[in-house]
Amino acid sequence: MNRRSLRNSQGYAPGHSAVEWSGAGEGWAQALPTTRWDPLLIAIAVTMMTTVWRIQDIWPVLAQVQLPTLAAVSAYGLFLIDKDPRRRLSRIRHPVVVLVTAILILMLLSVPGGVYPGLSFRFVFKDHVKTFLLLILVAGSVRSREDVERLTIVQLAGAVMYSVVVMTRIEIGQSGRLGDLYYYDANDLGLMLVATMPAAVFFLRNGQPLIRRVLALPALGIVMLALLKSGSRGGFLGFIGVVAFLVVRFSAIPKRVRVGAVTAMIAVMLVAASDQYWKTMSTLLHPTEDYNWSGKAEVGRMEVWKRGIGYMMSNPILGVGANAFPIAEGTLSPLAGRQDVGIGLKWSAAHNSFVQIGAELGVVGLILFVVLLVRTGQTLGRLGRIARGQGGRAPPEVALAQTLAAALVGYCIAGFFLSQAYSALLYSVLGMVVGLAKLAPMAAHAAARPSGFRSVQVPGPYGQAPGAIS
Repeated sequence: MNRRSLRNSQGYAPGHSAVEWSGAGEGWAQALPTTRWDPLLIAIAVTMMTTVWRIQDIWPVLAQVQLPTLAAVSAYGLFLIDKDPRRRLSRIRHPVVVLVTAILILMLLSVPGGVYPGLSFRFVFKDHVKTFLLLILVAGSVRSREDVERLTIVQLAGAVMYSVVVMTRIEIGQSGRLGDLYYYDANDLGLMLVATMPAAVFFLRNGQPLIRRVLALPALGIVMLALLKSGSRGGFLGFIGVVAFLVVRFSAIPKRVRVGAVTAMIAVMLVAASDQYWKTMSTLLHPTEDYNWSGKAEVGRMEVWKRGIGYMMSNPILGVGANAFPIAEGTLSPLAGRQDVGIGLKWSAAHNSFVQIGAELGVVGLILFVVLLVRTGQTLGRLGRIARGQGGRAPPEVALAQTLAAALVGYCIAGFFLSQAYSALLYSVLGMVVGLAKLAPMAAHAAARPSGFRSVQVPGPYGQAPGAIS
């Protein structure tokens, strides 16, 4: 391999030493340089804590000192002035970024003709744009596998922190579940927790620093306890999906670790779950008796879904407007007319991420959303097949890819029962997927070098890295 091709595959600065490589097929770890925390990554970590885990709602003083704004502005500024060639926007040209950008454009187009343009406008510009930029920051900031691990730690720390706070501050209601939470409701929390559990399992694997492995198990227990207290049936179904993925598909982690982690989670569930929790979950075995079943109640999920599909078919191009599903319920619903005679009507959320985005952004929005999830899953599948070490041992990057895939499984299952199409948690996971994908070409090129390759000094200007795995 000549110097030019090496420069193009790594994109190093003049005089920067490439990583020592002792032979092909030993995984990603030797293919990319190690990194440390830096101000940009710290600013992004704080932005994730404020955007995903809403620490400013838990501790209002943080909102008073404008921490969310300060963290976000700092992250934007530091990213723009960063000179590291691995942090160029050109490196995150990926189908996932294209699809979320298309969804954002569709949201903007839906505003003028929506049922409540002012509401949709505020949601897009005051809320979703921040979520979109979080994805770009996360993806663009990644320099190495260590950076993805650090952001995964931030997600897990956020889940543990939020769980501890709500379990110590929020009372369990008569329904046997947590009452009014901070920003999220109990069902939202269930989704977020099941999507974060795989991160704790990842840090139990061999090769992680001892302190991470020691803390990962109690972190998993805390998240599990919070899931039980949420009493979320969607969260329970998401938990089953994640557990199945861990056992069957999480091949990058030794089977004994996976089985041990699953056993620990089930043990916590059997010991800590209340009789009320099991009574609630048992209703899943008799769906036709539940109020959510078709025709049981006008506010039941299936009746809401039917009306949502009706909004999409009546407004197939741009939908009823971003974040305007509840307004459609109160103005376009077949039941809306009864309000004129003084009969109340619940302006319900969609309670389904797919119905939500279809109704709010039309058929094209629904197609883009489904393709986004599919392409993300395909990307993670390809990342898991980039390289294997001796004896088929999976490098950390493969384990990270499978961790993110498990999170995506949890989101898709639990999100089927929640209005979380624009979820900040989802977008942060998508950002990590794109960030991990952009590392793959460098690792793949390094893995193809002849055995015995050693570190070299790379002269000349910055090179352009090959396209990311899509």
